[in-house]
Formats: sequence, structure tokens, C-alpha cells
Amino acid sequence: MIEPSLITFWSRTTLRLSADFYTEVVVFASYSLFYFLPQRWNLALIFFGGLSSSFLYTGGIGLKYLALGDLVIIITFGPLAVMFTFLAQTGTLVLSPLLYALPLAMNTEAILHSNNTRDMDGDRRAGVVTIAILLGKMGSYSFYVLLLFIPYIIFCVLGLNFSLGFLLPLLTFPIAFDLEKQFRQGHLSRIPQRTAKLNLLLGIFYVLACILTSPDAFPGL
Repeated sequence: MIEPSLITFWSRTTLRLSADFYTEVVVFASYSLFYFLPQRWNLALIFFGGLSSSFLYTGGIGLKYLALGDLVIIITFGPLAVMFTFLAQTGTLVLSPLLYALPLAMNTEAILHSNNTRDMDGDRRAGVVTIAILLGKMGSYSFYVLLLFIPYIIFCVLGLNFSLGFLLPLLTFPIAFDLEKQFRQGHLSRIPQRTAKLNLLLGIFYVLACILTSPDAFPGL
């Protein structure tokens, strides 16, 4: 049997090593931003905005527990990441790439929201406030449906107006319909995991669509 003191020692050691690694990554990334990349001040602003969000999600004031976690996720995993990548590669800051961030950002938020809806009762007893608790079960279902299907509307608009390649992610449409049905019927135990699998497939088909689409067919770029 492993002594509790040994478990505590390894836990503290792992935590310390993780913190040291995190600090080293931040220092290296900061050095790269300021000395090697164009538009370094804009990049630094976006980078430290994302860094602060990752900490404040559960640390500090704990935005996750104040019904602001959903906002942090949808911004960090969508516009912030895409704008940082676009600015680092092109050296210009424009808003049009935000359109391309929305589908996966909304689908990623659907993972978190389905998890919060499933854990609604436990979170309420623990004093945690989430969007799912504020909306209630019916409102949470409606919000999940919007997060699930608006990306497909965006793909349809892009596909019918600019390039048929953008219709490729529609191959995952049946999975989304099945998820909506399971959510509506209250079968939430596996919904977050299954939504994450949809997110993976949607992302793969989205990347393939971008590869197969001519650069001239991207609106706003």
C-alpha cells in the first residue's frame, strides 16, 4: 500500500514541475513575440489576453463559477486563437478571419455547455453558477441546438456562395441530429464526449475543405 505522505510528495512535485514548465513556456513565447515576430505588440496583447483567460477560468476570481466560463471558452477557442495565428503569419490585423473561427468555436462551446447541463444539479448544490443553471433545462436545450446547428448554416452560406468545398463538414450533419435528439430526451450522460467526437470530425472536414478550396474563394482574405 502506498503511503499517503508519498502520494502528497509526488503530487506537490508534479504540480511544481508543471508550474515551472508553464513559466518557461510563457517566458520563451514572450521572448519570441517581442523579438522575432512582426506586429509584436498586437501579438503580445492577444497572447497575454489568452494566457490571462486560461488562468482566470478556474483560478483567481474563477470565471467558470460566475457564469462567464462559456464566454471565455468561445472567445479563447475561436476568435482569439484564429486572430493570433493570422496575425503571426501575415503581420496584419483584420476582422474577416473571425468568420472562419465561429463554426468550431461554437461547437467547442457546445461541449462545455452540454457538460454543464448534465452537471447542473451538482453545480447548483456546490454554489457554482453556469449558463446552464441560469437558462434552465429548456433554455439550455435551445442554446445547445443553436451552438450545434449555426455552424452548419455558416458552412451552407460559404459553400453556396463561395466554394462547394465548404459543404464538406455537412457530412457530420446526421451526428449532430442524433446529439440533438439525445439531448432533448434527457440522455445527457455521454453527450459531452459524443459532442467532442463531433468536434473532432467537424474540424477534420473543415480543414480538408480549406485545403481543397482555392485561396481566391475565401471571402475577406
